[in-house]
Amino acid sequence: MHLTNEQLLELNKESREHLIQCDNCSIRAKNLSAMRGKLQNLAEQKPMSDNWQHIKASYQHQNYDQQMNLVNKKTTFWRNMTVAMAASLVLFMAGQNYFLNSHHQQNFEQTAELTRLIESNNIIQSLLVAQFEGNSVDAMKVVNLQIELDIIDKTLQQAYLKNISDKEKTVLWQQRQALIQSSFTADKQPKIMKI
Repeated sequence: MHLTNEQLLELNKESREHLIQCDNCSIRAKNLSAMRGKLQNLAEQKPMSDNWQHIKASYQHQNYDQQMNLVNKKTTFWRNMTVAMAASLVLFMAGQNYFLNSHHQQNFEQTAELTRLIESNNIIQSLLVAQFEGNSVDAMKVVNLQIELDIIDKTLQQAYLKNISDKEKTVLWQQRQALIQSSFTADKQPKIMKI
């Protein structure tokens, strides 16, 4: 049976005799005595009561620095976020202003084009009516032209009632003008007489 640690630390006559016979216990005894020697050779430490105020002040200073860094980071974050949000708002407003101005400009240009086409249609139609009154024109051509103009005019009325875009109205007015111009130029062509 092997000796306990307590028995190895406090050797008596019987324990010494056992150590001579047991290699395992003798190795443990040497290790315990080496540890005891190292513990006795350690320098004696002074109580920490003298250093406590220094440690406390150091901790408080370090804690204060960490809190200030955290506050500064939060302040910097929110300052940057505020600036970024303000910049985004300014860019959004500038974009909206540009879009609305360009949209109004396009609407104005389309409305001006539409007005010009309507006036041009009225002038060409009055010239065509004057030509029909001055010349003897085939009645069938006049009736066909009147039917085609009525179809386009009804389509235009529907366009205005449905409030479709000026671009689509412009296309219809252009078709009407082309129809009148084709009739006008067809009547101006010289008639060829066959012999």
